[in-house]
Amino acid sequence: MQAFIVTKTFIGKLGDSPYPFVAPGDLARVTPYEIYLDTRQGQKRIAASAEKTGVECRVLDPAQNPSFTLPITLNGHEGKPTLLPLDPDIATQLRARIRPGQPLRLALFNALGTGLGDNLVGAQAFRLVLPLLKAIHPLIEVDVIRSWAATKPDYVLKHEPWVTRIRTTPIRLDEWREYDACFDFSGFVSLPGFRGVPWPDFHLINLGVAPEKIAPELKQASCGNINADDFARGAAAVIASKSQASVQDIFVHATASTPLRSIPAVALLRLCTALKQQSLRVVTDDNAVVAAAQSVNCPCLMIRDRSLSELYGAVSAVDSAICCNSFVLHAANAVGQRTVGLFMGLGWYDNGMLPYQPQLTAIDVDHEQRYAKHYKLSADALNDPDEKAYFEGCWLAAIEQVIHRLIEPTDKEALHHA
Repeated sequence: MQAFIVTKTFIGKLGDSPYPFVAPGDLARVTPYEIYLDTRQGQKRIAASAEKTGVECRVLDPAQNPSFTLPITLNGHEGKPTLLPLDPDIATQLRARIRPGQPLRLALFNALGTGLGDNLVGAQAFRLVLPLLKAIHPLIEVDVIRSWAATKPDYVLKHEPWVTRIRTTPIRLDEWREYDACFDFSGFVSLPGFRGVPWPDFHLINLGVAPEKIAPELKQASCGNINADDFARGAAAVIASKSQASVQDIFVHATASTPLRSIPAVALLRLCTALKQQSLRVVTDDNAVVAAAQSVNCPCLMIRDRSLSELYGAVSAVDSAICCNSFVLHAANAVGQRTVGLFMGLGWYDNGMLPYQPQLTAIDVDHEQRYAKHYKLSADALNDPDEKAYFEGCWLAAIEQVIHRLIEPTDKEALHHA
């Protein structure tokens, strides 16, 4: 791991802070109980708090101290896989950690990212990686260690059968040393491949797998452990509320984790107007979509899914989906739903963020690639007059493509992956 924080009297200075740290000093002078591990983002928060309150804060690297036996880091890099093909040195190190009758303990540090979509796509990749680990030792325990402030991974990962438990940072060094190996997903946007390869391949690379070794069909999104009752309840909520069996339902999701990737109100109104004109019903879990649909009197069903399986059921029960680059887009892919995905930012979607989804039509919203180096922007930045005109114009043009391809297609047109 990259760094540890050692501080003194932090809890007294910061009151209710979740970081109960003790004593600044070097590794030779403190015990493992006095050293805590956190994500890079957590370290920045700690450093900022320390500076604000006048408390000394020091970043240290226990990897430089040979007296500490730390987990083996299994992260791969582009062109340098660790598990497939199997690195002989990694295999030797892992086998040396095997204890008779005991599992190999593995940690996913910072989960598989901080977002819902990150973890949904990452979980699919990890299911491909788990047999590689079990070929080394048949009994594996996997702990997810996430930031205390980032609860989103729980929604996706808590029902995965391979997850033993979900923990939060910070954790003590002596606890960290109990793990045999780890994948480190802290500093997520700076990990190898983040800006340059398809999303499933990005996760495979960082999980130690050469992506070309995995068949494209296995990289398609799929559901993990589904609760059948929840899935049926989600589907029934859509089907039972139809006034006529012939009415087509379109699942629409417009709000992403950043305004840059979210469909603005003016474009959302245009979309809902077109759906109404074609006598289509909107199904959504997004308050912004409900408001837009109601403002143009477009039929709309708001669902309130209580679990991932229930969301899967609802999305599977509609006729097609229209989503910005958000978690719901990945959920629609997982159930094999016919989907139009609207992508904005980073500029690498032209190369195919999700090329393995046969039911996905991908539309690149940013036609001038103005946001090619951004993955998020604030609402204030996008409300600058010049920025706003370009941003809303891009989205309006993209919505016209959606209307042409999905809502009002010609007989000769079929949904395709752009």
